[in-house]
Amino acid sequence: MPSDRPPLDDEHARQVAAVLAGPEWRWLTRLIRDAWEADLSRTRVRVDLGGLDERTAAAMADFLGWPTHRTGQVTVSLSHLDALLLHSGLQAGLAPCLVAAGGQLRDEAGDRRERAAARRAADGEAWSAAEAHEACRRHPALLPWLAVERRTGRLPADPPVRARVLRDALTVLALLPHPGTSLARLASRAIGSAHGLDSGVVPATVLRGVAYLAGSPGAPPMPPGSEGCGPRSGSRWTASRPQFWC
Repeated sequence: MPSDRPPLDDEHARQVAAVLAGPEWRWLTRLIRDAWEADLSRTRVRVDLGGLDERTAAAMADFLGWPTHRTGQVTVSLSHLDALLLHSGLQAGLAPCLVAAGGQLRDEAGDRRERAAARRAADGEAWSAAEAHEACRRHPALLPWLAVERRTGRLPADPPVRARVLRDALTVLALLPHPGTSLARLASRAIGSAHGLDSGVVPATVLRGVAYLAGSPGAPPMPPGSEGCGPRSGSRWTASRPQFWC
């Protein structure tokens, strides 16, 4: 791969940079570089020669060994270009030449792949932490509920926000059923804010968990005549404000 070449020593890099500073090399230091930086895993790039002046286009054709000057869009083999540079007077491959001339190469597609992988890892950690939460030990029926939540994608897409919502919702669910407390006190104890269950994604998530527990054969029954917060028939939440039976 052209991107696998080792870096040049300082003196060699200065010599290469001095040569490539000439305008006749702009096809390499700008056109090829810009196209390659879109994805360093490419072995070929497609470039538009329309922006090159006649002198630069002629220099490119001469270096690449084209029998005639080309126009429009062309495909350039980076492996072939790497070999030509390495065996030229520059004695350096494609990546070392471009680094010497303009600094470290960006890898836009690679960066996107890394960000996507990091998001997947963070998301996996969030769901693993949720499955290990105390609420799932107290109410095992929450494990299939979490699977439903993961599949339906109702929670925020940002992994850190999703992790926080899951943690807060499960902390509330771990306390249910909880007789003898108000909604504000429950919210204060579980989330740290008396208004934490007034509205928003956390109470909506708790509502879905409560509904799942209420319909589960393994849901813990409330003692007859007890008062408090927990899943039972007649529990009601609205989108604007949850209504617990507290």
